[in-house]
Amino acid sequence: MRKILSLLMSLVVSMTLWAETTNVTVSMYKKVTQSTGVTYQLLNENMSRMYVFPIENLPVGAEDVEYGKTYTLTDMNQYSYWIEQATYTYSMFTAASFKVTANEAGKVRIDAQVTDDKGDTYILLYDEAAVPEMPKGGTFTADTVVVTRYIGEIEYAFETNDPRLAFVFDFPLAEGEEDIEAGVTYTTLDMNLTYSVGYYQFQPCIQYKTVSFVKTLAEDGSATITATIEDEDGNTWHWTGTIPAPLDPTKQHLEFDTPDEDFDFNFTSYDLNLDNLVNGYAVLTAYDTENMKMVYLQFWTKPGVDKFVAAVYPIDYSQANYTVNASTGAQGEGMTPSFVATLTNVSDTYYPNQLWMLVTGTVTVREDGLIIIEGQNSYGRTVKAVLYPDGYQALEDALTETLKPRKVLQNGQILIIQQDRKFTITGSRVY
Repeated sequence: MRKILSLLMSLVVSMTLWAETTNVTVSMYKKVTQSTGVTYQLLNENMSRMYVFPIENLPVGAEDVEYGKTYTLTDMNQYSYWIEQATYTYSMFTAASFKVTANEAGKVRIDAQVTDDKGDTYILLYDEAAVPEMPKGGTFTADTVVVTRYIGEIEYAFETNDPRLAFVFDFPLAEGEEDIEAGVTYTTLDMNLTYSVGYYQFQPCIQYKTVSFVKTLAEDGSATITATIEDEDGNTWHWTGTIPAPLDPTKQHLEFDTPDEDFDFNFTSYDLNLDNLVNGYAVLTAYDTENMKMVYLQFWTKPGVDKFVAAVYPIDYSQANYTVNASTGAQGEGMTPSFVATLTNVSDTYYPNQLWMLVTGTVTVREDGLIIIEGQNSYGRTVKAVLYPDGYQALEDALTETLKPRKVLQNGQILIIQQDRKFTITGSRVY
């Protein structure tokens, strides 16, 4: 069975150690004028990478580069770079050339070449004459429908393999709501934003004039989205998209999961990171390097709420408020799979080794800070863990009546008194 460590090691080994030259087709560009010059941003055709050319030292009053002139790195801001969109990693240019020309029809052509600080060279070409004309309405099927929750709203984005086409619908949510209603027709007035992303904002967006948006649920939990948009130019767009049914953990086996063992362990401390409560989630980690065990949990809380509440959190794929994110097998958009694991030590660095990917069950957060995991992995193996807050009483005394924790209200805050120690309900020690 493959382990995450072996995957990581293979990725490291497979990295090339020599410079390469790559031809890059640019699908879109954006030009931004500043007081000191102009910046061109070029996106490759699958939109995974952006090449940025901040060109300075233009003549007084000039708002653009001179067509037909080749600009080099000496004409650019020293922070010229490319950025990997998915991971937001940068690589600086150590050499660059940039030239804009236009044909008789006024179609723009951009020829550029850069060498980055790793020694790799990229030859870039954007030819507006080769770019298909933007559709003016029509009937389309989204390749994916991406649902994203924000504070007080939910966003549905229709995305296609054509990077120029993406329609976005944002709906405000009332207090206590987690999603829009199925079977209800929503119109322009029900939305926060009334434009499409179109060219992902590298070209003017398509303005909505009227919108009809309906979400229809199926018995298996999947959903079909239909939308009709009339834009400000009088064009009509018909869109359909599907959201697949939630994964059934009883019918799948996740990569890196453990098929033939249970997990049962008590942790004497853990860390609960509440930095992202305002965004609607919290992350728990626990490590025991003496016994080589660890836990990683992602709690979905409630966007905008600044308290982490004691409760029973179901482990599932719903991403609903007050649940624990079930394992997806890999890190996805805005979420990380929850798991328990054994550890391995490589050169004094600890890595997850044997994994139980949590797909169902519950995580109980008690008011005294104690946390109990009762779950299963994708093979149905039992996963049990008890996590005690740092400084909690000795494990052998944890359940004795004489040392039972008690709650008190002090200065408007609920505190847990444990022997002569005080804790908040999230397990932080109070001195």
